[in-house]
Amino acid sequence: MDRATMRKWNRKILSVYGAVVLLSMLSALLRAFVFPHADNSFPLAKLLPFFLCALLLAGTEWAYHRGRHLHPVLILAVGIAVSLLIIPFDATPGNPIYYAYLPVLLSVFYFRKTYTLLAAGGSSVAFSLLYTFHPALRGQYHIQNLIGNLIAFFVGLTILLLLIDRVKQLLEDLAGAQEAKRELMVRSILMDKLVKTDPLTGLYTHTSFHNYLEELIGQNKRIPFSIHLAVLDVDDFKKFNDTYGHRLGDIVLTEVSRLILKRIGPDDFAARCGGEEFAILFLEKKPEQVHATIEKIRKRISEISIAGHPELKVSVSIGLQEYESSMTKDQFFKEADDSMYLAKEAGKNRIVWRCPRRPAPSSPPAP
Repeated sequence: MDRATMRKWNRKILSVYGAVVLLSMLSALLRAFVFPHADNSFPLAKLLPFFLCALLLAGTEWAYHRGRHLHPVLILAVGIAVSLLIIPFDATPGNPIYYAYLPVLLSVFYFRKTYTLLAAGGSSVAFSLLYTFHPALRGQYHIQNLIGNLIAFFVGLTILLLLIDRVKQLLEDLAGAQEAKRELMVRSILMDKLVKTDPLTGLYTHTSFHNYLEELIGQNKRIPFSIHLAVLDVDDFKKFNDTYGHRLGDIVLTEVSRLILKRIGPDDFAARCGGEEFAILFLEKKPEQVHATIEKIRKRISEISIAGHPELKVSVSIGLQEYESSMTKDQFFKEADDSMYLAKEAGKNRIVWRCPRRPAPSSPPAP
């Protein structure tokens, strides 16, 4: 149990002590002044134990509100002291055992057998001393009643200790079940990521991309918002594989993916659509922002340098398209894809955006 939780339980146990003292005092006053068979002579000195209890609890409350850390043993000792003060006043057969048992019962909420045993031992010692040195209590509380109550006390203690063990076992089982559930969730997330992402580049797969695009278009039908799609294709990628081998081709794809992820925002979506083709979805961005981001990506890709191969030049052709409400998903993708092929036909390493009133197609600077 952490300190904050223990502090909360200290607060609740102190409240129980206060309620017991208040109810015991009210009971005494009722017996003295309300019930017909009561003795109307009620000396105020009989209220002294209750005032002492109130002072003890007030001091403990003061320490609690000053932010002091009150150890559970101290809280239980306060309960034993409260019981010790009230028992002589209310020695009706059966009642003292209830008062003595109060700290033991409340100790269960700390879920520590040590505290319960300490409370039981303290209450037993306190009651034994009180019984030994308080003649009036001995006179009212006969040995037969004492033995019966002591048996009930220790039977109840045994039950409480077994209850603590059982609750601890349940908490351990619950913690184990929660841990197993967390492990299952993590495993499920990892499996989901493996299914939805490309193992080489870390980008989303072709299937994930089209599922997400379909969902976006469905949302756009209900609440319109801007969607831009860029389709990128690595120029002359087959030549890389044929000339340098697939290992170098994988390095190129990995570098292109890294640069894409570095430039797009948290709301954007990048995928590897197959082979050397990539797609990026831009959400809620102005056309000028999208074009500027794509241009930075194109420029950085053209600056890729592969260690050991200074002669190798990497570039991408890019087709860009803004979604229009009349388009289907396939039409939207085809427009961007067609623009990408126009970029290749126009000389590669450039952006083509065929929509009117859009930034002019970009191309690499002349050599």
